[in-house]
Amino acid sequence: MKINLPDSFNENLRRFLQRNGYATHLQSQQDRMSFVKRIIASDYPRFHIYIEKDIKGKSYLTIHLDQKKTSYDGNHAHMGEYDSELVANEAKNIQHSIFNSLELIKQNEEISLPKKGMLRKFFRI
Repeated sequence: MKINLPDSFNENLRRFLQRNGYATHLQSQQDRMSFVKRIIASDYPRFHIYIEKDIKGKSYLTIHLDQKKTSYDGNHAHMGEYDSELVANEAKNIQHSIFNSLELIKQNEEISLPKKGMLRKFFRI
């Protein structure tokens, strides 16, 4: 499942995903970083996220659910769910978190603007 990132979302994706319960996961076969989030105490099942870019350079996340470890060495095929209700709910949670992060950034920008006091209004100080 694909999660588009708004252009205005400039937060560090690694820190953002860690705040949402994901751990960094380096896959030696593919030499690329991804992120996983356990659902229960054991390693599987788990959510698995990749950070991707389209041909225009726009970033997005892809998420799926790994049901179990790969069956054969050297093979990265696995029992994965890409469009299940569980994956859709997790994608919605991440989208909600992205929206909340954007709102916090917007609020912080508004707070940091200099405020005009009562005297500034009248005396142009």
